[in-house]
Amino acid sequence: MTEVPRGASNGTRVNDRVLTPGSPVRLRDGDRVDLGPEVDFVVRGIEDEPGDAAP
Repeated sequence: MTEVPRGASNGTRVNDRVLTPGSPVRLRDGDRVDLGPEVDFVVRGIEDEPGDAAP
């Protein structure tokens, strides 16, 4: 998830960490995402990307 410069004033947070434009954060199962004062959600069921699977 990456904040974009034009949306930086909406207060996007991942697990209470404020996102800064251009600094991507990889979402994981159970992360809480706040998209401003009235919208938030919890991430569930993210699949592993190729190369992330345990050997």
